[in-house]
Amino acid sequence: GYIDVKSPNNVNNCCRNANKASKQGACVCLTDHYLDLDDKKIEKRNSEIWRSPYYNHDIIFWLVNGELRKYERPKKYKRP
Repeated sequence: GYIDVKSPNNVNNCCRNANKASKQGACVCLTDHYLDLDDKKIEKRNSEIWRSPYYNHDIIFWLVNGELRKYERPKKYKRP
């Protein structure tokens, strides 16, 4: 599959960017280029993305401080 790298300039845009990637048939990789992130913020954004009916993938990638992280869809969030 494809991965679409997005660098949102506002943490509130993460879900929208993930949905855009999904609409194009790609899994999303969100970067921290313009964001101040910690694990709690990432988990909150992941939950928002998993709950979205528009994100059709089971993986979210994050590039944080030069480290690529992979998050898999928890069973409690059914795939749309």
